[in-house]
Amino acid sequence: MTLDPTSPANQIRADLKAAGYKTTQVSVRHHHYSMGSTIHVTIRDEAVDHDEVERIAKGEERISRDEMTGEILCGGNRFVDIHYSSKLESIWAERYAADALAAAAQAEANHRRHFPVGDTAARIYYDDNGYNGLLATIPGRHGRPTMISTGNDGQHAGEVIGRILHQAGLIGVDSATADRLAAEKEAAEMAEWEAAEAKRKADREAAEAQAEEEPAADNVVRGAFVPETDQAAADQAQAEALGADARIAARKTLAGQIRLAEGIDQLLRAIVDAVPDVDRLPEDLAAVILSADRLAEKVVTWRTAAVDRLVASCAG
Repeated sequence: MTLDPTSPANQIRADLKAAGYKTTQVSVRHHHYSMGSTIHVTIRDEAVDHDEVERIAKGEERISRDEMTGEILCGGNRFVDIHYSSKLESIWAERYAADALAAAAQAEANHRRHFPVGDTAARIYYDDNGYNGLLATIPGRHGRPTMISTGNDGQHAGEVIGRILHQAGLIGVDSATADRLAAEKEAAEMAEWEAAEAKRKADREAAEAQAEEEPAADNVVRGAFVPETDQAAADQAQAEALGADARIAARKTLAGQIRLAEGIDQLLRAIVDAVPDVDRLPEDLAAVILSADRLAEKVVTWRTAAVDRLVASCAG
């Protein structure tokens, strides 16, 4: 039987092969059912880059959502599920179980304090405000902590530790190195953000300066006597003057909205920056901080679009 190279699963297989992965490292299966389908991508080798596999596989995901609520609509969806093989998780269970049990015992005796899992970047703590149980996390990484259990000689805890370390690209990386890498990543992201902010500010100021230099429509004399032969030209001049008024007003409105968005963005980021380790907060308060972070990103996206509209209007 000839495989269809255009099928989503085969496209993922081809892209994974192009990225240098063998089928023994990552396997792909496509499960069809009455209301849609799911592509199951199984990582079998810890040398595989989780983020790269996710980028490749998620490119074939197709989910229909309600435009107003964002809810997933029934029928015709194609989901992508990325998980690990039981063999690989068993290896992690054996490797990390003992250290995970030791950290869990300390966490249960000292609620809300984070305890390292061996010399890895992973931490375990006990949350008694929402989760009411043991949680595994990597400080400095956004995302919900993962619940763990200490049953079956810590097998589940070891599997969870291996999973979150692999997803963060920190398998085999000691705690000190992980902290250094996190600090470098944060510094690079901040430098990138500051450069983008400087460019947006320069574009906005240039657009505002051009808007201020636009000739005011009020300087156009309206209603004066014009010979009948020149009436058409006068009407056109008046229409252009009114159009200039509208453009100037629109540009000033956009500039005001951009300044407001900047103020909101600075306020939200001040809230987020005031909390160095969101994982240490109770769940409800952590949710507020994470929501502020996501809202700040949306404000920046909206402001960027507004600046682009302002620059485009001036260029026109």
